[in-house]
Amino acid sequence: MKFCHSCGNQVLLTAVICPNCGAAQSTQTVITHQPPAMSMADLLFSFQGRTSLWTYWFRFIFPLYALYALTLMLDSSGVLFMITFVLAIYPNLAVSVKRCHDRDRSGLFLLVLFVPIVSIWPAIELAFIPGSYGTNQYGPDPRN
Repeated sequence: MKFCHSCGNQVLLTAVICPNCGAAQSTQTVITHQPPAMSMADLLFSFQGRTSLWTYWFRFIFPLYALYALTLMLDSSGVLFMITFVLAIYPNLAVSVKRCHDRDRSGLFLLVLFVPIVSIWPAIELAFIPGSYGTNQYGPDPRN
């Protein structure tokens, strides 16, 4: 897919002139359409799509643990921490499923985390190994 550099309308890859505005089109530079970045609501509450390793750590894990630390500092009894922990279960599950999708695995792969000793393998895979390159059955590569 290629877009006119002048008017922004879609043109054929082989187009020399934009049929809309008449602007000359470069035959060497191909501008491809990028999907919009995932919103924070989609990241935390949707089970669809993929989440890159960078997004997993810097938009979810680090902020979540900072929030946990803050709640522990503000409330010595741990009640606020427990409320935060329970409220974070659903977003944690949603983001983890999207990490599974990025590794080209079903969300059911998370069930392996409940098997003692074997649980080390999916934990390392989801937390440290980059996702599959290119589009897979769960969507486009989030690194693009």
